[in-house]
Amino acid sequence: MKQAEEIERIIDTVGKTLQTQLSPTDRSRLHQALIKSLDNPEGGIRPETKQVTILLSDLRGFTALSEHYQPDIIIEILNFYFSRMCEIIFRFGGTIDKFMGDSIMALFGLSEQRDDDLERAIACAVEMQRSMQSINSENIQHGHPRLFMGIGINTGQVVAGNLGSELHHEYTVIGDEVNLASRIEAYSLRGQILLSEHSRELAKEYIECEKPNQVLVKGKQTPVKLYELISTNRPRF
Repeated sequence: MKQAEEIERIIDTVGKTLQTQLSPTDRSRLHQALIKSLDNPEGGIRPETKQVTILLSDLRGFTALSEHYQPDIIIEILNFYFSRMCEIIFRFGGTIDKFMGDSIMALFGLSEQRDDDLERAIACAVEMQRSMQSINSENIQHGHPRLFMGIGINTGQVVAGNLGSELHHEYTVIGDEVNLASRIEAYSLRGQILLSEHSRELAKEYIECEKPNQVLVKGKQTPVKLYELISTNRPRF
């Protein structure tokens, strides 16, 4: 049985034992805990190739903004922002891969692959952008600055496994599609959600996008098409 299937079997068993249906948040947290504890005979989790949707978000201009506030205020602002974002990501069935400064990398299809992983990621991104209004309202009440976020989404094959050394390692994903997701996110402006050409093609029946912009990204010899999401007609999550 594949590692991912074994983890899902254990999670389902836990739910039955507790006689309750685990929430997406609980499933995601339990999945991460199991990943850290389940080892193969060689002492690590075997790498797997998976089809996932990668969502990367980043606060625009936050590095420059942080120079004007004390460190404890910066941590307070970020923790509040991260807590809201994590709640949304878990609600839509995503898995937090990592925090990088003020960036978040979330994966859809890592812990449990669904036919609607991309749809969930898009709906999640929309809700993340919508939530910025309430986040900023609270920030203003506490005398904190307004925050602005950009999001990039890409879908493709990645390699998932433990990365690091015996002293420290983490379960994560690597590959060209992860790099492309990062490049796409870097082009997103305040309030934008940008999709790769592949993600847009897979979701074209239920989303509307602006005309594509062609950009040059590191690691690609030809221009890449980026699509700005305008709307989605499946707000069912």
